[in-house]
Amino acid sequence: MNTKVLFMVILLSSSAVLAQKQETPLGFTANTLSITFSGGASIPVSGKYDAALKMKDILETGPAFGGSIAYSASPFISLRGAFDFDYNYFKSKYRPAGKKPAFVAPTVMTDVILKFGSLIPDNSIFNPYIDAGVGLYFWKFSENKIGGKATTSVKGKALKKTSFGLHTGAGIELYLLPNLSFFAEGQYRYIFSKDKSNFGENFENVGFIKLGGGLTYYFSLL
Repeated sequence: MNTKVLFMVILLSSSAVLAQKQETPLGFTANTLSITFSGGASIPVSGKYDAALKMKDILETGPAFGGSIAYSASPFISLRGAFDFDYNYFKSKYRPAGKKPAFVAPTVMTDVILKFGSLIPDNSIFNPYIDAGVGLYFWKFSENKIGGKATTSVKGKALKKTSFGLHTGAGIELYLLPNLSFFAEGQYRYIFSKDKSNFGENFENVGFIKLGGGLTYYFSLL
């Protein structure tokens, strides 16, 4: 290709990208709907499995997958509903021979997101945010892999429950297109899993940090 032609193609492409970035992202506007797909890691940080072992001692960092849908009534606030599927296998030293026990936690959540991108002067690319909300965690300790039956607690009960939980976090979006963004975020999740009558005195509430990222696609409802 002629050098002058190649230079013109690069120049026109660069101009198009810059012009595109000057458009107002839908995430900076009101009355929008967004769909998100995410992946990341679930890291155990608090809680005890029994009198001797903490959750972070026995559980590996595991994968976390999810999706959500959110409505933005204004450029600054969104209401989100989400589903996550996270699991953590036991560390090898705590696995019985021939088995691979795991903590499994499908979750449905709702939260409020406060966004700050439209408050930054001359900004049409970055959108930092914070979030906080509640969820239901359909967790269990599986005897073998994520699809196995629940283990038995010291009280002789299945070690599984639907528990209420809280979460809070922060992240940032990077707009690739006016209606498409990449995001990275961190979130702390606390599950009220303690149940003395079914799981014994030493089994405690569980805390996890989720680190991840994904893509968000926006639709204007105007």
